[in-house]
Amino acid sequence: CLRRAMSDFVSYLEDHIWAPIVAGVAVVVIIAVVIWYCRFRSSQRRGYAEITNTNAQGVDEYLNREQKIRASAEREAASLNCQYYLRSAPQYHLLQQLGDIGSRVQKFWFVVKVNHNEDQLMSLQSRSKDCRLPFTKQMSKTLKNIISLATHPYVAPLTEIDLVEEQNSVVFMQPLFVKGSVRDIIYSSNPIRDWSLKYRSQGTPLPPKKIAQWGRQILEGMLHLQAKGIPYGHLHTGNVLLDNGVCRITGYENAFIGFKSKLYPLMRGMLKQNKDAADVISFGHVVYEMALGYELATSKPDVSHLVNRCPPEVIEVLAFIFHNEQERIPTIEEVVAMRFFAAAHPKELDSFHPPVVPMTPQMKDVLNSVRTGAELKSKSKRRVSETALGASAPSTPSSYGTIQSNTPSAPVYSAYSSPAPAAAAAYAPAPPSAPPAPPPPPAASFSKQASSASVPDTPVSPTSPERGALLSQIHQGASLRKAVTNDRSAPKV
Repeated sequence: CLRRAMSDFVSYLEDHIWAPIVAGVAVVVIIAVVIWYCRFRSSQRRGYAEITNTNAQGVDEYLNREQKIRASAEREAASLNCQYYLRSAPQYHLLQQLGDIGSRVQKFWFVVKVNHNEDQLMSLQSRSKDCRLPFTKQMSKTLKNIISLATHPYVAPLTEIDLVEEQNSVVFMQPLFVKGSVRDIIYSSNPIRDWSLKYRSQGTPLPPKKIAQWGRQILEGMLHLQAKGIPYGHLHTGNVLLDNGVCRITGYENAFIGFKSKLYPLMRGMLKQNKDAADVISFGHVVYEMALGYELATSKPDVSHLVNRCPPEVIEVLAFIFHNEQERIPTIEEVVAMRFFAAAHPKELDSFHPPVVPMTPQMKDVLNSVRTGAELKSKSKRRVSETALGASAPSTPSSYGTIQSNTPSAPVYSAYSSPAPAAAAAYAPAPPSAPPAPPPPPAASFSKQASSASVPDTPVSPTSPERGALLSQIHQGASLRKAVTNDRSAPKV
């Protein structure tokens, strides 16, 4: 039976020769479809699409084109945000949008004019995830007060700082320094050219006299910020602007919005021993770049490689900062005291008189939060602490003739209100004297007549000893003596 079935099948194939061909083609098609489907699912899981052009140059062009499209979209969005912001600030007029003149991502620069004054450089920057400050109008006002502390001949001023809550971004305004930065001088580049293009070639080292003069100015600017309690940590040659041949440091505003220094990945290990050494380490990198014409690619230089490549006095400075006998990073004051910088007199300080800016409790809270990285106290925390303070205080008669309860209702203070309301009340002027009490009505009850009889004829000042003694007796639980009245209200017969 099996042989007969096989012979019938063979004869069928001989009569229908197309059947095996069709079956083979179908199998091949099914296999091809399965292979394509597996590759398609694999590419979808990896999250990319295959580039058909396998040429290396074609791949680079494709990636660059995608990057340019993305950057163009970000610039257009930043331009719209800038125009939206300037609508609420009619004193500013947009002149042009600059390219990526700096290395920080998600930061955009614009040139604006303030009425008929000089041009200003406006920077628009997204909020950092490490920012500890709330984006409120009160915080913007507090930051402006803090920035006013930084007024100094060697510190670049900020004319405006605004926290834009709707866009979750920060706006800075500062004068436009046409000479650019120290890095632009080293590399002889155009300050408004893209950062990725103007620093490609090696720069020209500066003479030792210029390094000493500009280095002293940079150190004096950092000393001023340190004296005012303003954290810095963002020093590099791109953040040292030139104003009529005078160095003015900038970038100190980055600390308030949670951004880390460009050099932080290099000096992270050195900061484990001394967290306050960031400014001096950054200054050593600045001196290295000014002396050699290019950036230091490591955390500290090898002094043996500097011989015959830079002046001996500069080698002495770098050795003192990075390789001293105490094996520690020196302070800014110790670097200023070096003979190399002490010989450069900062003449701009001779006629400088710093403005007197009072330090408010709000400013102290913000500076402490930025330095330590701690969160600002919220309303609820302040309410709990002040309620606990009021509960622990005993009840005493007030100097204004009122009794303070031992469980007062705690007032609600914002995170930037004064933390000592009691101290402010202590210096408040005394209230005016109370007017004399009106005479009792004819048909008064006994209790009202008793209280009116206890009031003296002459008005008593709220701060008089008699009133204070009376309130003290009431507080201690003393009862009032019964007043004797002469009732003449009955009709005469």
